[in-house]
Amino acid sequence: HNPDSAASGFWVLRLTNQALTSWLHEHHQSPHQWHLEDRNVQRVIASNTPQTLGGSSVAPPVTAENLGQSLLQTPLKGSDWQLRALFNE
Repeated sequence: HNPDSAASGFWVLRLTNQALTSWLHEHHQSPHQWHLEDRNVQRVIASNTPQTLGGSSVAPPVTAENLGQSLLQTPLKGSDWQLRALFNE
């Protein structure tokens, strides 16, 4: 790895679903409901709705209810992830 090379402009970080969720909850407080999802396998990686992950280390699938509550889906450039904004009543 040469830090002066043009190809050194990215990092790869591996976290468990629970570690990512904990970090997001600690650093991102929002009254809006959202899911961070893997677009390829249609699974919720992280969410600010605690009942979504339920303390499990396995990413749950995106549900019909999630799809029905969707306001916006935004792909995250350079990844297989997307952010789904959800309607909260």
